[in-house]
Amino acid sequence: MIPKQAIEKAIEGKFDWRDLLGVREELSLQEDHFGMMQRDWWRLSLTPSFWQALAKALELSEEHFTSCAIWKTGECDCSAKDEWKEKAKEFYDLILELKDTTAFWEEILK
Repeated sequence: MIPKQAIEKAIEGKFDWRDLLGVREELSLQEDHFGMMQRDWWRLSLTPSFWQALAKALELSEEHFTSCAIWKTGECDCSAKDEWKEKAKEFYDLILELKDTTAFWEEILK
């Protein structure tokens, strides 16, 4: 499961939660939207923009995000731009090994 705090951080990092929920109109983020995202955590975890926004909000590779003007275009080839992928892979490994993800989330959200 993905904790509410991680979802909030991703939204801070400009994750567009409406795309995941299939919402097209302007709606405020409500408690039931968090509940839907948590129930559909597997879909959320397979969404690259979630991990990218989370990494940005958590300032993973902050130097890269602030100094590289083309990281969003996918044209940047430095390894720092892929830190979000490493975090996603760590999460996927825990899921595949049927392990608890609590410590993973506590570590990256501290």
